[in-house]
Amino acid sequence: KGDEARAIFDAVIAAARACGTLELTPRKTRIGLKSRITFGAITVRKGSVAGHLLLRRRDPAPRWLRVEEIPPYWVHKFRLESAEDVDDWFRAMVRESYDV
Repeated sequence: KGDEARAIFDAVIAAARACGTLELTPRKTRIGLKSRITFGAITVRKGSVAGHLLLRRRDPAPRWLRVEEIPPYWVHKFRLESAEDVDDWFRAMVRESYDV
């Protein structure tokens, strides 16, 4: 399970780094993903990675666990249970979030 969480973590970081300059900002329970601003954060759990991405719009995809409006952004919460969850759709969401 720890190996799977590491693979998911690596896939998320690779997706974020593919967007451009990325700074990881570790906190007690999460790691922030920062470009111009902190556009997302992830928490590594046993066998999964949970986190959120900021978007300027509400995305209706059913893969989000929860979506909250915190003006001027929408916070999209997710849980990834395998590295395959970091697919083209998720990478596009990371790119959109990176560009906020």
